[in-house]
Amino acid sequence: MSKDLCRSCGSCGFPMRNPGDYAGGNPAAEYCSTCALDDGQLKPYEEVVHANAEYLVREQGLDLLAAREMARALLASMPAWREQR
Repeated sequence: MSKDLCRSCGSCGFPMRNPGDYAGGNPAAEYCSTCALDDGQLKPYEEVVHANAEYLVREQGLDLLAAREMARALLASMPAWREQR
């Protein structure tokens, strides 16, 4: 894989550029360290929604309720969650 390529998390779309961005620091992982456990397994849906909502509040200054709605909409469009919601 070229170093110029940047994979995105299959759960939230976060760009995974550095080993620490990947679950367990494993560049072969499909998901980021926020959405998955160290073994690469996805965390429970509500935990992922919460983490993504907190990010939106912190980084974009959104109200928590609006951030949760936005996080749910984002996750619904991602491969990891499309079939589950």
